[in-house]
Amino acid sequence: MLQLLSELRHKVAIGFVGGSNLPKQQEQLGRSDVDVTTLFDFCFAENGLTAYRMGEELQSASFIKWLGEEKYKELVKLYVWLLQTYPRAICGCVTGDEGSFTDAPTI
Repeated sequence: MLQLLSELRHKVAIGFVGGSNLPKQQEQLGRSDVDVTTLFDFCFAENGLTAYRMGEELQSASFIKWLGEEKYKELVKLYVWLLQTYPRAICGCVTGDEGSFTDAPTI
């Protein structure tokens, strides 16, 4: 599989997105002797909260810090209301009754 990915990478940019942290993704995708971030052009750990391009970690920013905690709380409350009021119109793949982000504040 690694050979196939290497051949593909010579033709197009390749990447992956996963919910786990990078060490877990290293365990799942690579070998212990090869850094998984060198096998792909783009790597997104923790559902994109941590990003790598060509083996280098990209600067990350906190959406909550950018928006502000109070506005974030209002946004989450609106999101929960929308899910409860219009569950089929939002997205059939969304489960639960609130959105979640890593390190999200408790409401």
